This record gives sequence, structure tokens and C-alpha cells, in this order.
Amino acid sequence: MIKKKGGHNYLHPELIGDLVHKLNGTIIECCTAYGGQRQDPKLHWKAIEDHGFKAMAPCDII
Repeated sequence: MIKKKGGHNYLHPELIGDLVHKLNGTIIECCTAYGGQRQDPKLHWKAIEDHGFKAMAPCDII
């Protein structure tokens, strides 16, 4: 597994990728109320891309 910058408590694409593809799913995220990269939508999109979700499936931030 490739070490990523930032938090490590997320569902890794290697774990959920097959299920997301089988369901033709979309990754849905929401910004956080606490400080960090996922508090700002622009930086949150970078985190989504850095963690490999954007390459796996359509993504959206609510």
C-alpha cells in the first residue's frame, strides 16, 4: 500500500474498488467542521484525488 499524506482512516480504493465498480457507484464526501485539508472544498478535491477515489469512480462533495 502506498503511504498517503494526511489521515489514514479512510476506506482505501483497494478495499472498496470492486464493490464501487459492481454497483456503478459514486463516492460522496462532505467537508469537515474541524480544521484540515477536508475543511476547504478546493483542498478536499485534492485529498479525493490524492487518495485515488477520483480515478476509481465519479465523486461529489456535499
